[in-house]
Amino acid sequence: MTDTEKRYLTKIDEINRLFYKPTENYKTADSLLQAVHDFLSDMYLEGYAATGYLLKDKERQANFEIIEELLLLNIDGKTLYDRISEYYAFPIYEDIPSDENGKNEPSESKKQPSAGKKKKIPDGNTGITPDEAIARVIETEAHRMYNSGGRNRAVEAGAKYKKWVTMGDEKVRTSHSYIDGVNIPIDDKFYTYDGDSALMPGGFEDAANNVNCRCWLNYGY
Repeated sequence: MTDTEKRYLTKIDEINRLFYKPTENYKTADSLLQAVHDFLSDMYLEGYAATGYLLKDKERQANFEIIEELLLLNIDGKTLYDRISEYYAFPIYEDIPSDENGKNEPSESKKQPSAGKKKKIPDGNTGITPDEAIARVIETEAHRMYNSGGRNRAVEAGAKYKKWVTMGDEKVRTSHSYIDGVNIPIDDKFYTYDGDSALMPGGFEDAANNVNCRCWLNYGY
């Protein structure tokens, strides 16, 4: 594993530290969104710098207007801020049941909400907690921002080719293993066996191919 790859994984690991139980550790949605904004902006800059280092490019300054545009990207009518705000406001615990007189029954969950039954956000056949949903959005967007920074730096540097790289472990989905090591012109798309396509990791048309992706690109002249 290269130094740049280690730097990327270190940044991803910061999510667990900065956004641990966000619905409890951030007093307001606005404070959480500001922290997310700063972290994702930093991820873009990290990808921008890492690709510049790999390409031995001259010193350049990232365009912060592009960063803001990426952070406000609208997908299916919602930005990442919209999604996080919804999850933050989602009730964490089930309502306490009422007795026949319409009064709430005394229970441990009333005294200690942490002992109550946590509500789940529908997700597939089961569900995830608001904290899990927020963490997944942040991790997915961090990956997208990192790769966006890398791509933009490669284009500015005049790179001609790009190669898809996976983590190479058992967690890699088969559709991404299919394009592992594929080297193509920088403006071409990668195509998976199921017909999905992307210019870079985190940019697939099918959102399911972006969630929990850990792939990146290596660029060359």
